[in-house]
Amino acid sequence: MNLKTRILLGYGFLLTVLVLTAAGAALSFHGLGRGIDQVMTENFESVRAATEMLEAIERQDSACLSLLLGKEEAAEELDKEQERFFRELELAKANITIEEERAVIADVARLFSSYSDARDALIASRPSTPLAAYDMDTFPRFEAVKAAVIHLLELNHRAMREADMSNRQFAMRGSIVLGMVVALTLLSFGFMSRLLNRDLLLRLSNVNDALKDVAAGNLGRRFDPVQDDELGLLARQLNAALDAQAEVEGRMKGMLSHQRQLLLGMLGRWSERAALVGLDGMLIASTLSEDRQDIILAQREAIQNLGRAALKNATSDPQDVRFQITTGSAESLCFALLVVNRHRAVGWFVTFSENA
Repeated sequence: MNLKTRILLGYGFLLTVLVLTAAGAALSFHGLGRGIDQVMTENFESVRAATEMLEAIERQDSACLSLLLGKEEAAEELDKEQERFFRELELAKANITIEEERAVIADVARLFSSYSDARDALIASRPSTPLAAYDMDTFPRFEAVKAAVIHLLELNHRAMREADMSNRQFAMRGSIVLGMVVALTLLSFGFMSRLLNRDLLLRLSNVNDALKDVAAGNLGRRFDPVQDDELGLLARQLNAALDAQAEVEGRMKGMLSHQRQLLLGMLGRWSERAALVGLDGMLIASTLSEDRQDIILAQREAIQNLGRAALKNATSDPQDVRFQITTGSAESLCFALLVVNRHRAVGWFVTFSENA
């Protein structure tokens, strides 16, 4: 065999391997890209719709509370957010990607109908104690709708993680085949193997690690898009979903902080300095001085024990349940039970009094 023949055979072999490798790689990348595109076009739309519904139901509930407190301008906001919720619910119904979604979406629609009926009836009735009436019936229905929407969101997150794992396994199998081809051609396609590992497998591994962190509760973790391709677009869309979830969580924290400020404002209107303490002895809000607040904090275990005993021994109206704790100074802590709906204990109203 002469040199020309050997060269031709060598080039022919390399060309054949190149064509086969290119064809195999093209098919692998096409399947992977199709899988990633399916995840983005199907599951992400469901994630976005669930996130929008979650935000819409939160705003509806805030508008409901505003209406109960006499802010009639909140009615427009309530109608707008209800339309937004129904719009996103219809999008979620039209984008069912896994069979489990169908039952969950039906639960969301049923629970929201129950909540909206109770909410509208409450607003129309204008009860004398609106917050107590809201807390008794409307708030549990709101929590049920919210839990169902969060379940839908988690269901789609799980589907995206499973799709990502499937694509990763597919890519891993492709890399093994390409590695065998590279070995047979004396590492002629080593660069392709490194490129595959750098631009695909490593990024899929990073996405998988980030998803594990998010599943473990690290909601501050974000995905690195790296490049403007399918995986990069998936990373940006996931980041957008996490940002929307963080925004909703931030609004919830803001609402809780605002409610605490309302409690402080209410205590400030009281004729004497006082504090609100939970049934567990935790200081919730106070207009007392710091040294008196420290006294309450130091008595937390005693508050829990004496409070349980006072509630257990109560034989009359819960609103009359009281007890005292004598401190080392010339003062006593006076506790009066706070109740809603005339029977549900929620905490203690605390004042200081001088010992006789």
